[in-house]
Amino acid sequence: MSSASIEYCILVISPSKTRAVRDEEITSRFVQLVGADGKLESPVSRISVLSDLDRTQSFLVQVAPATDDGQPPICKILPKKEVRERERAKAKPSKTPHQVIKTLEMSWAIDGNDLGHRLKRAQDFLAKGMRVVFVVAHRRGGKRVTPDVAEALIQTIRQRIVEEGGAKESKLMEGKLLHEATLFFESTSRKKEA
Repeated sequence: MSSASIEYCILVISPSKTRAVRDEEITSRFVQLVGADGKLESPVSRISVLSDLDRTQSFLVQVAPATDDGQPPICKILPKKEVRERERAKAKPSKTPHQVIKTLEMSWAIDGNDLGHRLKRAQDFLAKGMRVVFVVAHRRGGKRVTPDVAEALIQTIRQRIVEEGGAKESKLMEGKLLHEATLFFESTSRKKEA
């Protein structure tokens, strides 16, 4: 019988830019731990800290790098759950509803039912605290309308959103009638986050 040879390899992991250096990514031989009371302990071997650490529950996280004068990096032992929650929070910054802008596009010759649907969607967005932008433009090959119809469309949008939707026009209309016009609305009462 031949004996099976076991090969070991060292995996060098380059730390991600979105997370702190931890565990084997810490290259210093010695580390200085932050105690439970928040005070620094004396320097200890990184390998001994990692061998004593329950790797299924905790990380050894570097909070400050080694200094030029020979001071070892400062590290903390943190629960994995807490570290992962912090990383998720950094990776995906939450947007509050008033930062979200919803754009609704339509043509000058929009049908009454389609207009009603778009206005309802805009009111729903505004009720959630979002900002709404209407872009009204002529479609190529689309039906031409008169200036009176275009003016009536703008007035209908303003009336339904401002008077019935509890919103205000945040900026003056940009553009021209029968070409491209942009209307900006925001909720007058921002929905509070839970």
